[in-house]
Amino acid sequence: MNTSAKKGTRLQEHAGGSWRWLSYVIIGIGIVTLLVALAFHPLGKWDDEYDKWIKGALYTCCLFGYLLKFGWRYRRARRFWALLVGLFVLHFAAFVPLLLLLLANRGLSIAMAVGVLGTCEFSLLAFGIALVMGSKRRKVG
Repeated sequence: MNTSAKKGTRLQEHAGGSWRWLSYVIIGIGIVTLLVALAFHPLGKWDDEYDKWIKGALYTCCLFGYLLKFGWRYRRARRFWALLVGLFVLHFAAFVPLLLLLLANRGLSIAMAVGVLGTCEFSLLAFGIALVMGSKRRKVG
């Protein structure tokens, strides 16, 4: 049994775990900073237009954060990053106008529309990534 290969694998797993926790800490600090900034913002001066933009930005960040998590195994392929940029453009060209149309004409709540459309959008975009990138299976053991 090759012990140096096992040690390398353990070190790589540990490094990946450390970076993952570091990213969680950075995201957590960002969320807390945003909440503190919103807490000290005077509510009387808040406009609904800002609220729509913030909800849209959070929706987009969550959607593409999960898409990155889904396709992270392809991160070394240029095709993956080109595809992700293309999907980002598609998101703003097709799904955001569709969401705004649903909200304006149907009178749906934003949570309902984002929940249904967001789930469908994520499924379609994740399927597109899997289809274009192919399957890359991990070796076990």
